[in-house]
Amino acid sequence: MIDTTSLQRLQRVARPRSPSALSNALVFGWRAVLKFKHVPEQLFDLVMTPIMFTLLFTFVFGGALAGSPGEYLQFFLPGILVQTVVFNAVYSGMGLSTDLGKGLFDRFRSLPIWSLSPFAGLMVGDILRHLIAASIILAIGLILGYRPEAGILGVLAAFAMLIAIGFGMAGYSSCSAC
Repeated sequence: MIDTTSLQRLQRVARPRSPSALSNALVFGWRAVLKFKHVPEQLFDLVMTPIMFTLLFTFVFGGALAGSPGEYLQFFLPGILVQTVVFNAVYSGMGLSTDLGKGLFDRFRSLPIWSLSPFAGLMVGDILRHLIAASIILAIGLILGYRPEAGILGVLAAFAMLIAIGFGMAGYSSCSAC
């Protein structure tokens, strides 16, 4: 039997606040980042694919098409950035398809969370993937002689556009996985 003092203490405890939509999305974004630990091929693809494509197109096709790798680098590096972001966006569709196939979203529906937080978490993980890949490509390009004409602000605007392209492609690949 519970005594009255214990019962009074239990009644005074306030219910915790519900988590916000942003905190839900960030938690699921952390889940997307943790997938690197469980699927190391994704991390390998994230790092090696930009390096491979940048070096391959610079030294194999650069001399043949533009006369010198340095001149060709100025034109193709933005294309390699977009190509890499599109390739990386496929992981969202694959992750969503896997989660749907395992019935994970059915279990998430029973939780007191924002209903779109699993999808928003995939997008948060994608932003991180896109920024890592784009930074690797830009660093290699700068080492090889790429000089952005628009300066730092142009590079930041290009990264913002890459994230927008990644959102669009990830949304498309996620919807086609459904």
